[in-house]
Amino acid sequence: MQIARERNWPESWLNDEANQFIPSWGRQIDWRPLYDKDQISIWVAPIDALLAMKLHAVQGRPGRDTDDVAKLLRLNGIGDVRAAEAIYEDFYPGDGLNERSLLLLERMFHIGLPELPDAPPVIDLGGDAVRGKK
Repeated sequence: MQIARERNWPESWLNDEANQFIPSWGRQIDWRPLYDKDQISIWVAPIDALLAMKLHAVQGRPGRDTDDVAKLLRLNGIGDVRAAEAIYEDFYPGDGLNERSLLLLERMFHIGLPELPDAPPVIDLGGDAVRGKK
């Protein structure tokens, strides 16, 4: 709450709404710690799990997350719809991508994926640096 007040952000800026996209069955996510000190923990999922979760999110939210999906497809080295479906089904077995998502993927591959993004800069978290990986 203090951070929200200091920055004039809504008090709900930090929430757990994204939890709905975390798979509860299928392949387990290998969460990686970025920071874990002084009762503050920051963890990140690997890029294949992030892609699966973004694909899950885009199904119910047309027009959102498409840039993230395109970048994650590139980062994962995914070159076609079938390979994207395979990653999705690893994390969400029994759930297929809906027609809209399949058409979105086909369009992305037809247009072409973006270039690989640059690695994120080093983040200084109070003396504990975290370096992004390509």
